Amino acid sequence: MDRREKLKKKILELIDESREDWRKAAFYSDKTVQDILDRLYTRWEESNRRNRPIDYATIEELEILAKLAEKYQHVGQDYMARMYLGGIEGEEGIIEEEESFLKKSLKRLFLGGR
Repeated sequence: MDRREKLKKKILELIDESREDWRKAAFYSDKTVQDILDRLYTRWEESNRRNRPIDYATIEELEILAKLAEKYQHVGQDYMARMYLGGIEGEEGIIEEEESFLKKSLKRLFLGGR
């Protein structure tokens, strides 16, 4: 199995095949992941939706996605709640996400519509 296939397999195993929905939410909410996926879906659409979008990733994009998949492999509900309700202290300071649909929904759920 070549490097590309190993990276794709790793991403799919850690994220898509995970039973942990919070892990998937954290991964797919990541701005870098979203940017890469936008490019992949464009390439996939341009190729008449042949194969899977991940098959159109460059080796560099796969390496980034695999690294992020590893980062989020142990994410739980508490991490996601903190991330969307107030930010998380990280290496680069507080990570503030844009007011996404998920963030608004979690705020309504936990804060009663504020």
